[in-house]
Amino acid sequence: MGPFEEHLRDAIRINRERRPRYSALTSGKSLFISDILIRSEQLSIPFAILTDLCSIPFRKRGIRVVELEFISMDKIPAFSEKLPFQAPSMSEFTPSRPGLMVLNFSLSALKGGWGEASRKLKSELHRLEATPGLHLMLKHILESMLRISMLAPVHQRKCKEQRLWISTTPISVYLYISHLLAIPFASWLDWKTAPLLAEGVPILYQDVPAIPEADDEYK
Repeated sequence: MGPFEEHLRDAIRINRERRPRYSALTSGKSLFISDILIRSEQLSIPFAILTDLCSIPFRKRGIRVVELEFISMDKIPAFSEKLPFQAPSMSEFTPSRPGLMVLNFSLSALKGGWGEASRKLKSELHRLEATPGLHLMLKHILESMLRISMLAPVHQRKCKEQRLWISTTPISVYLYISHLLAIPFASWLDWKTAPLLAEGVPILYQDVPAIPEADDEYK
């Protein structure tokens, strides 16, 4: 099993385990969220398998594309019944503008390459820091995109150092675009989850790992 597929299957397992626990906390109101999340992960598995297969020639040579992009689900917090800080108010929740985000992050990458894409993503993530208990899935997607954009030039440099005739860039671009296309879903899921978070239920908050922007050792 490749790293992307393993990441998804671990996420499915954990979300299935936590599904009844969140349901008990919310009198069943969270079931829809859990089911949609699990289903989206299941639908992503075929694409993950394909991506993992494409990365094999590089990973065999120590170029860790795909492997480093996905953080182990072992890094998520232990299950808790409440947020570790005061629950956000629904008045703090401002719906995202996913269409505009997709356009901006697309143009930044097309015009300025990975460096400009990283800068734009950092700027948006900094803006979202003002609402720590909201927009959790969007933050997760953007953090993942930032890591992809930071690792992409490192993978490519290692390809050049080994004088490979093939490049990791198509894989990095595919990962970036696939996450880009997930922004509308992430924004919608955040909108549906916000009322539960406002009640102090830590759904999503403790179900995704924190994603550092880069891997210093790999550099």
